[in-house]
Amino acid sequence: MLDSLVLHIPLQSEFYTVNGHLYSIIGDIADYQVRAVPSYLKRDPVTKEVTLGDLYSPFESLPTSLSSMAMKFYAVNVANTPPYVAINASAKLLQGHNVYGGESVLNLASEMLALLKENYPFFYDTLDIRAARISRIDSTYSVRLSSERLIQPALRFLKNADTGQRKADNRRDFHNTVYFGLATSPYGGAKIYGKAYELKETIKKYERAATRGNTQAVKMLDIFNDELVQYSQGLLRFECTTKARQLEKYNIPKNLWGFIDYQLYDDRDVLTKLWRMWFDPILSTLKGDIMPDIDDSNVYAQCQAQLFSYTKKGDISYAKANTVYNFYKLLKQDGYELVKQRYILRTFNHNIKALTSLGFPLASLKNLSKEVLDTVPVRELVTLDFKGQYPADYKPVKSKYIKDYTKYIKSDNIGSLMFPKLYGVDGQLLPLPKPKKVKYS
Repeated sequence: MLDSLVLHIPLQSEFYTVNGHLYSIIGDIADYQVRAVPSYLKRDPVTKEVTLGDLYSPFESLPTSLSSMAMKFYAVNVANTPPYVAINASAKLLQGHNVYGGESVLNLASEMLALLKENYPFFYDTLDIRAARISRIDSTYSVRLSSERLIQPALRFLKNADTGQRKADNRRDFHNTVYFGLATSPYGGAKIYGKAYELKETIKKYERAATRGNTQAVKMLDIFNDELVQYSQGLLRFECTTKARQLEKYNIPKNLWGFIDYQLYDDRDVLTKLWRMWFDPILSTLKGDIMPDIDDSNVYAQCQAQLFSYTKKGDISYAKANTVYNFYKLLKQDGYELVKQRYILRTFNHNIKALTSLGFPLASLKNLSKEVLDTVPVRELVTLDFKGQYPADYKPVKSKYIKDYTKYIKSDNIGSLMFPKLYGVDGQLLPLPKPKKVKYS
């Protein structure tokens, strides 16, 4: 599903000037009838005269009946790009929650632009809407574990399932969330978290506000009802952030209308493809047979069955099987990271490859202790099921403003954009295609 969207919308050319690589608005921010505050305030100790600094646009929140949209106007000395407004909203803008939702970027973008126009009509008219571009787009899919109590052990397990460039960021290691990639990455990142815990914290916030007489909070508690809470139980959310630079890398339009055209006419599963680009390396570590209940005799039997050779005399040699099995026992005793530090990297990787070739998931090898594998739902994690993303009777909320923005895309025949196809007819994940060339800027 489409979780959130960040758009940058530049001013029309007649409203700004250029000085080298810096762009600034003509006039000051107050002339554009948006919220403005002084950068500083000074009072002369003798004359008591007050001096105000230049005006700037702070981050603000534009409210609606369901949620809010963040906004900030970048107006003065903007490097290498015309002055622009950044707006940021999630699926909550349409339906009040993001436990599940639709895929249409046009749907959410229409609601966001209409909200900006409603709050700041004069400012909206100075913007170059056709040049709106995607700065960040978040897509998310969930799996359901058999019990909510398995969420935390699963997160601890998946934290060790990182691989290659998808390294877990321990500096952002929170109770309910595991992050992959750096927060400052210009390309984006990924995270996994328990949805029910997040929902519970949100409900607590609304309950506190409701006790203080906040009518909006009371309305939101009607949306966050028992049915929604029950649906969130056991949901493990896999969420990715894709930034504009990553879209460029994959030759996917970052221009908002180009992206919408691309989603409608070229690749309706584009959000899924972006999501898989982030999570396929992590999910690949889960592929393979489950470690056979930590039964060492079964592990050794598999080593003997596949890792043997013949001597010059024609006798069977189990030297490689013994080496790999001893390596497995060392992993189990001392742990993946400690053993990796002791070995020459090439030898370590050779032994790991030998174990994964037997069908053991890399994620299990990284969590190879009886305590972990007894408490973590390994059997559920190695068979993650992404098929059930929403209730059977769910229909995405459609923005009433879509018709106002179809003029910016190829055609107003937008059809029905619902949900992507994660799986083929054989039940296997569809292959991740190679980037394709497109003509949009």
